[in-house]
Amino acid sequence: MLIVPADRVKNRAGVHEVPLTEAALDILRERRDAYDALGLTSGLALPSETGDTPISGWTKLRAKLDRAVRGEMASLSEEEWRSIRAGGALRPETRQTKAEALAKIEAIPISRWRIHDLRHTFVTRCRDGEENAAGEITWSAPLDVLQATVNHEITAGVTQRYDHGDIQRRYRLRKRELMEWWSRKLLNIVEGVQGGVVVNMPNVVHQRR
Repeated sequence: MLIVPADRVKNRAGVHEVPLTEAALDILRERRDAYDALGLTSGLALPSETGDTPISGWTKLRAKLDRAVRGEMASLSEEEWRSIRAGGALRPETRQTKAEALAKIEAIPISRWRIHDLRHTFVTRCRDGEENAAGEITWSAPLDVLQATVNHEITAGVTQRYDHGDIQRRYRLRKRELMEWWSRKLLNIVEGVQGGVVVNMPNVVHQRR
């Protein structure tokens, strides 16, 4: 569980709990092992290139990601990727390969986007949920659970002023269920992982493996 302290939470409504799935933990473990191998001791999960300050330069990072995505869409070879990464004085054939590879990347159209758009994607996918062969929605993430997950104010109307319960405790398990569903959904999208039979439950979709 990632716990964001109250002073770092946007709506200042208290701490915010973010359940971490096994896929997310795998990424963090890989980063930890890499940092240990490099001798980095800051303890930061996502440090900058110097290793001792928090990650920054999102615009440059997004540009690198855009290039990587375009390169995948252009089906660049390993040789072409090596030529792009090459620097300094290059042999004529390497310069030629690099120029042609960069031209392939530039020829791939990509829509403008922001890092914050990832939240739009998450919310939209969760609300669209699961669909049948006819394209009809068979399950959608409950709105209050989704709002609790992304730390938006839960739209309970006038009833909210009478509710003095612990929101984090109330939604802890339901948020974890939703994040586990999203993890399976995301892996299915990016890796083609099939989760098996989809079973509709009252609060969340569970997948039997």
